[in-house]
Amino acid sequence: MAEEETLQEKLTRQLDDVDWSGLREHVARDGIILCSAELDLVETAIAVAEDRSEWVSAQVSAGLIGKPTKEQLSGFEANPETLFRFLIVQPFVLVQQLSD
Repeated sequence: MAEEETLQEKLTRQLDDVDWSGLREHVARDGIILCSAELDLVETAIAVAEDRSEWVSAQVSAGLIGKPTKEQLSGFEANPETLFRFLIVQPFVLVQQLSD
């Protein structure tokens, strides 16, 4: 009998890359959460999925997690080929811009 997959294993397996144009539908429904490159995206997704509100709030306060600003959105729209790593944690899509 196979062992049950852990949340970390599941999220690691689901980690994928997409360009900005592939995220537009999620932006339209205000579902994008931008995560700093300083954070491990899988660990951040686990914290969101497990509703670790104190940790998430601390990251928001530190400016490491948040909704994209209008300026960021304009920059991404101007460069739709910008690549992001992403994970879906309903109802959010956590994204992390990949360096050039």
